Amino acid sequence: MKKLFTLFALTVFVVGIYAQTQVTVTLDTKKFINIDCSLGADGAGGPSTLPKVYMHSGLCTTGDIYCKTQIIPLNSLVWEHVVGNWGDNPQDDGVGEMVTGSNGVYTKTIIIEDYYSGSWVSTEWNETNTVQSTPMDPGATPYTIGLVFRNPDGTITGRDNMCNDIFVTDINTTNPKVIQSFDLLPWANSPVTIEREIIGINEMYNINFFKVLPNPVRDDLHIEFYLKTASQTQVVIMDAFGKLVTAFPEARLNEGKHVIKADIFNLNLAQGIYYVSVKTEYSVRTEKIVVIR
Repeated sequence: MKKLFTLFALTVFVVGIYAQTQVTVTLDTKKFINIDCSLGADGAGGPSTLPKVYMHSGLCTTGDIYCKTQIIPLNSLVWEHVVGNWGDNPQDDGVGEMVTGSNGVYTKTIIIEDYYSGSWVSTEWNETNTVQSTPMDPGATPYTIGLVFRNPDGTITGRDNMCNDIFVTDINTTNPKVIQSFDLLPWANSPVTIEREIIGINEMYNINFFKVLPNPVRDDLHIEFYLKTASQTQVVIMDAFGKLVTAFPEARLNEGKHVIKADIFNLNLAQGIYYVSVKTEYSVRTEKIVVIR
């Protein structure tokens, strides 16, 4: 009989309490000028009328110089941590979906350290098999972001004036720059604007780097998360209809890394879709998992 679960109430290792980078990406489609990659805008000041737009993005954390010098129009090595299901079969699954505003304006606000470290981060190789996307490491510094915008099925895109990838450099500074990849120069009158803010400990989410592996799962389930501050914490599993299936014992956990190991057979989880939630005094994080037999 496998042990039902092991909860490391003591941290495996302690990560420091550090501020995080909140970024708001605003896309004004009225400013696109190339109708071949304008998300359906007319290229002359008329807006896109798409009801739904996705932001396909990749983050580079290897180093400031590396992240700048590896920018090329397509298949750049900058795409180290990718969020958004793109590729040959784009998905309308909510991953990377932007908030639709009025008059062709779309926005998305993310906390970089959370957004690029979850289980939704791609693990695929790029088209030239030169870089594989992986979740961002805790404590890594964000330097450059690559951007491509699309409609749900990927048939309509938003890119730079030459229909190449868009990049935002200097994310680690107070002055991020939106550039076009064909000339590496700041994009004047860019459709993309960036607002950056450092979120302090009292403002940021308490749960970081939450992941549930493997997914899909056949037997052993690993639930891993970091707490930025000590907190009363509980982990629960719900079915596809939101009904509570399992609640692990609630405990006050220290700052740092925590792991729960569970055997889905002992949890009596039938094949299907479930939701794993970590709840603290300050925030809740939820991941969908698929149980297969």
